[in-house]
Amino acid sequence: MIKQYLIQAWRLLKENPLLSSISIIGTALAICMIMVMVMSHEVENASAPPESNRDRMLYMKFANSRPKGDSLQSGSSGGLAYELAKEGFKELQTPETVSIATIYEPSALASIPANKKATSVSIKLTDAEFWEVFDLSFIAGKPYTKVDVDAGLRKVVITEGTARKVFGATV
Repeated sequence: MIKQYLIQAWRLLKENPLLSSISIIGTALAICMIMVMVMSHEVENASAPPESNRDRMLYMKFANSRPKGDSLQSGSSGGLAYELAKEGFKELQTPETVSIATIYEPSALASIPANKKATSVSIKLTDAEFWEVFDLSFIAGKPYTKVDVDAGLRKVVITEGTARKVFGATV
């Protein structure tokens, strides 16, 4: 039966090669496009370190404000301020952990005292709970704690790439 189908398909391909080629290429491109869309969705939403629990995470990046009773014409929107995020989310009982971090990564200069050359690096301001939410591993040192943040201590955690740029080595 399968042999008969293959013979019939071969005859149809030989009868009209242009139409058959267009049909085969169109079908292949449609399947390829669907596969790319599914794969990009899966990669975008897959749980992988450092976001190992992505399926249980909720992100809030922006807030909108409008005067009460005003039309949709006026108002403002922007990034959520730290104090507003702290008052609105830190006291919630339902989530396991609430972390606040900046969404914009401004640049800063980093160097060691003996070196006159400074390197531009991106910074992300976070709280102590950031290290509980994200699954990051440390080569050396440890993350800062809630006590450090509450005391206003200025501590920094740097990536491998930044360590190589500034110190010339990772350890």
